[in-house]
Amino acid sequence: MEVFDGIKILDVTRLLPGGYATQYFAELGAEVIKVEDMGAGDYLRELGPSFSDDSTMSSYYFATNYNKKSICLDLKTEEGLTIFKQMAKSADIVIEGFRPGTTARLGIDYGSLKEINPALIYCSISAFGQNGPRSQDPGHDINILSLTGFLDVNGVVKDSKPAIPGTQFADIGSGISSILSIVTALYQRNVTGSGQYLDISMYDVMGTWMLNPYLDYLATSRVSHKGAELLSGGVLCYHIYETSDHRHLAFGAIEEKFWESICNALGLPELKDEAFTVTREDNIHYIKLKEAIASKPFDEWVPFFKRLNCCVTPVLTTEEVMKDAHFNARQIVEKIPLRQNHFPKIRGPLPFSETQIEERNWSYPPKQGQQTVEILLENGYTEQQINEFLIKGIVRNSN
Repeated sequence: MEVFDGIKILDVTRLLPGGYATQYFAELGAEVIKVEDMGAGDYLRELGPSFSDDSTMSSYYFATNYNKKSICLDLKTEEGLTIFKQMAKSADIVIEGFRPGTTARLGIDYGSLKEINPALIYCSISAFGQNGPRSQDPGHDINILSLTGFLDVNGVVKDSKPAIPGTQFADIGSGISSILSIVTALYQRNVTGSGQYLDISMYDVMGTWMLNPYLDYLATSRVSHKGAELLSGGVLCYHIYETSDHRHLAFGAIEEKFWESICNALGLPELKDEAFTVTREDNIHYIKLKEAIASKPFDEWVPFFKRLNCCVTPVLTTEEVMKDAHFNARQIVEKIPLRQNHFPKIRGPLPFSETQIEERNWSYPPKQGQQTVEILLENGYTEQQINEFLIKGIVRNSN
């Protein structure tokens, strides 16, 4: 038996945060039903590159939607609302990603569904949360990073322009936070028998991840600056240095033993007491270290510091990471067998020693509304009723 066997989730989300969250449960045995509208549906299908084996959907959608089902349903109709509520009666979890207030207008908010299913766990993912001055504002990952101060402190050069990070911190972080909140609520429901409401805000998630800059300000009333703080490149022992061929090395040698080892190996014993001095051009100690690293190419430094074992590592490209022995040993990329082929995916961040998923029956990511008829039949509707829904445009089936 799989961990979440018997758990049913109605996923009324689009794009990455919700899909990332429900993928965790789908992979571990839950029945995840994507409830998609009659229009574009989950347009993550169209964003990003596709695997060469299947050009009908993006790799982003593929990696976050296998082992799921899809029903295409018009929630703005009375019949569509009735169908959704019928599904919600037997659901364990509803997860939605609308702007606050939308589910209430549709009649599928937590208060409405709780009346028919008191054990329901209802998770809302929104940009700014269900209340507060910004609650009605739209927002994507970049907007959340800007408003929580992340973009202002991200980088190693004090006066540089804000830099967009190379991955979606707020989206993926909100997905992980949703997973943890839902698992906690499931555990509590086992104790109390009651469900509950979960308000997941991308803004809140990134706010809690901004631990160091916020605590620095709360402790000193001083605003953190990019590249100028203890753990953001502001000191010699915790900084990024450029090699002669314009590659880079990341120094994280905050322990004295590591720093001394570096100074001795580089022939710069005079820097032993300078680990926490500032990385400014008027600091002669910083200039010495910077010039030392700039004297040799990347490929010479990498084995040199590897032998020292002192928290100095190469800044790798994505291609180099994919070929890295440790990356492959940790099996960050997995292969799942689908349609006589094996497709790559990025494994989840929560590993287990005893929970095995290798033997499950994998199912291909669904087309929009692919299982509409199947799901309606499972919820007690007759073929005649389903045909009427299809004719009236209440539902749509992709097959």
